[in-house]
Amino acid sequence: MTTPPLLAAEAPLPLRGLLRDIAAVFLLCFGLKLAATLLSLAAGWHGSVATLLGSALTLAAGFVLLKSMPDRRAGSGARWRLPGKGGAAFVVAALACLGLLLLQVMIVPAQGTWSPLLQHQGATAVVLYLLSYALIEPVGEELLFRGFLQSRMLAALGAPAALIGVNLLFSLGHWSSWTAMVFAVAFGLVLSLYRHGGGSLLACAAIHVVHNSLVYVDKYFFGVLVRV
Repeated sequence: MTTPPLLAAEAPLPLRGLLRDIAAVFLLCFGLKLAATLLSLAAGWHGSVATLLGSALTLAAGFVLLKSMPDRRAGSGARWRLPGKGGAAFVVAALACLGLLLLQVMIVPAQGTWSPLLQHQGATAVVLYLLSYALIEPVGEELLFRGFLQSRMLAALGAPAALIGVNLLFSLGHWSSWTAMVFAVAFGLVLSLYRHGGGSLLACAAIHVVHNSLVYVDKYFFGVLVRV
């Protein structure tokens, strides 16, 4: 069984243009967060405000980059179709991401001791951290990586190089440990395959939001998944 041809022809993206796009994504990701941190320090704001501001700026950058694409339909993911209906593919992707999270908990040893964040931070700060890491950050990452950068890498490299490459880059933002980076690649690859198979960017963002919500609600209040 052969893979069907592209549904729409695309002009290949020059490597130089791809490198420019990769640099733009990382400069925006890290530069905006650094700017938010410096602004917060200068203004005397709490660290949770800096985190929220950095996440919000990254989200806005994702929207701007998507809007800047010459043809936002290009790289939309309609390359081949997963078997079954779209809803079934979404469920498979969501369950795969949940399975990776559970696998990570089972095989990665817990480190250090855990205590509820409310013992160290006020309720307002906890809410701001949750908004940042569980909602705004994952949506921004999907816009930047599965939305903008995956489309650009597909136009330059084709699959599977683009799908692997975009998630190697995605893992660099999860550099807390080697295992975290490995699981970030696997998690991102599930979403990239789903997106490439015709899944919507909104659905990718929804899966990412649920994943991060499980992780950070537990991390701040319960301490079961503290390995991640």
